[in-house]
Amino acid sequence: MPVLRSLALSLVLVTAADAAYAQGASSQSQPCAKAPTQADLDAAKGLHQAAKQYLAKALYERAIQSWLDAAAFDCTKPEVFINIGGTYERMGDTNKAIASYQTYLDRKGAAADPDTVEKVKNLKALAAKNRQKAENDAASSSSNQASGSSEVPPPPEQPETGAGPGAWPWVLTGTGGAIAVTGAILLGVGASKVSSAEALCPDRNCGAAPAGTPPEDLRAAQEKGNSGLTFERVGGTMAGVGLAAAGGGLLWHFLSAPTKTEDGTVDPTAPPSAKWNLTPAVGWGYYGVSSKLTF
Repeated sequence: MPVLRSLALSLVLVTAADAAYAQGASSQSQPCAKAPTQADLDAAKGLHQAAKQYLAKALYERAIQSWLDAAAFDCTKPEVFINIGGTYERMGDTNKAIASYQTYLDRKGAAADPDTVEKVKNLKALAAKNRQKAENDAASSSSNQASGSSEVPPPPEQPETGAGPGAWPWVLTGTGGAIAVTGAILLGVGASKVSSAEALCPDRNCGAAPAGTPPEDLRAAQEKGNSGLTFERVGGTMAGVGLAAAGGGLLWHFLSAPTKTEDGTVDPTAPPSAKWNLTPAVGWGYYGVSSKLTF
């Protein structure tokens, strides 16, 4: 759909603003080999909070990606893979859950939580049982087909004419809300960094720092301030795009309702009603929703 394609393009533009987030996808397979900076710890904390928000809204894949991104910033806390494994369990993907828990066990070593060790053992036994059942079912199905006893599948259901956009507006609204929450978190992290830097460099002028301030402290304050401004820009863009998408989803739902008869059923013979075409828009220094009325 045009609305979803436009939203996907907007998300690509936002993601490109901070390439560090792309490191999360490979963090699970790589060993921890660096000590995080304070900026890394702040980013990981913000992403962890975003993942919890996604999890509460049942946006499991986004929650997993946020935790992977957090692990890319701070790889010293392998407990994040317990969160990822638990989310995969909610999704019903036992194999990926086992892989995530195993990453935690490998990194934690002898200090691993005994309950998690036991859970991995039980999940592996369950996965083996499921594989055996699938193999037995496949063999049984093959045997039935060979003997000619096959069932005719029912015809596919035909979509109801004029049934409206279905659940897509709510998908757009939920996704937009989650993006806005993430943006707000990054805005808060950025504002904290800028405030900390301005404590040493009033009005963002390190030349006004107290006399005798070590040069390395001034450089550190400048780096923290610049990092905070980046977080604020990215967070502001994400918050704007998310709110625009959420609002667009609500308008899409309420302005695209199908024509119904007096008994509440959809009338397939009714002429098409006026519809709003809503398209999220984003650019340098601008984000919002464009719309037009069509017949």
